[in-house]
Amino acid sequence: MTKIDIETVILSDEEPGQSDAASSGIAWTAGVKATVFYDISDETYGYCLSGIGWDGNYFETDDVTGFSTPSEALEEARAQYNENMEAA
Repeated sequence: MTKIDIETVILSDEEPGQSDAASSGIAWTAGVKATVFYDISDETYGYCLSGIGWDGNYFETDDVTGFSTPSEALEEARAQYNENMEAA
């Protein structure tokens, strides 16, 4: 898949991130962001969720494509995020 990133939107209250925390090792801020992209191979828009989980580990979902517009892809990304938050 060849894709062009269009925008990245923070879905959680905090921006996800990891940094060195001096003597204690790595500090993190749990959070989730959605990257909306254009998939050149099938000429549709899609999204991928990524971020830092509550355990401090980075995660990234599989790409989801097939949307007609970037806003449709972002709307579905938000719905996926909200569904995951409700299940947690």
